Amino acid sequence: VDEDVRTGGTLTYVPPEYLQSLMGHPNHRSASADIYSLGMILFEFVTGRLPFPSPRSRAPLDLEMAIDGRRRGEIWQDDDVPFGLRCIIGRCLAFDPADRYPSAEQLQRDLECEMQHRPLRHAAEPSIKNRFRKWAKRHPRLCSTGILSVVAMLIVMALGAFAWRVNQSNRSFAAELLRNQFRERSDR
Repeated sequence: VDEDVRTGGTLTYVPPEYLQSLMGHPNHRSASADIYSLGMILFEFVTGRLPFPSPRSRAPLDLEMAIDGRRRGEIWQDDDVPFGLRCIIGRCLAFDPADRYPSAEQLQRDLECEMQHRPLRHAAEPSIKNRFRKWAKRHPRLCSTGILSVVAMLIVMALGAFAWRVNQSNRSFAAELLRNQFRERSDR
């Protein structure tokens, strides 16, 4: 049975439910709180900044502002962070504990998938463009050969179209020349 927890810790890194517990709301221990704190550290590590303003004190007004900032969840700016890693960190920092990774093992699997350029297993990764990039990174020879083949095919098609056009122009010119010659002979 989960027990009511009034916890301490660095206010910057604690999940919203812990901030709420400091205001007297009930809180239950869960692994998702540790996942949240790890997500804060990951975010700071990859961007060099915190995703949310840190509460200035344990005063209810400061805690409420921090909770509201976490609820809005607008964390990504112009950060140059790969899309898959954004999805992973976003799931770690979900406001609702039920939306976070239920275990560190699932988080680890998704981080490994991201490092190996594979689709994520436990975080939503809706970008088809990102999935194609990961596939291309896993299969560089296939992609480079494929791209070179497509470029070569386009060049051959363009040269073929140009040659056909030149051939058609030459035929038209030759027909016009024959017609003019025929007229000159006919007029004599």
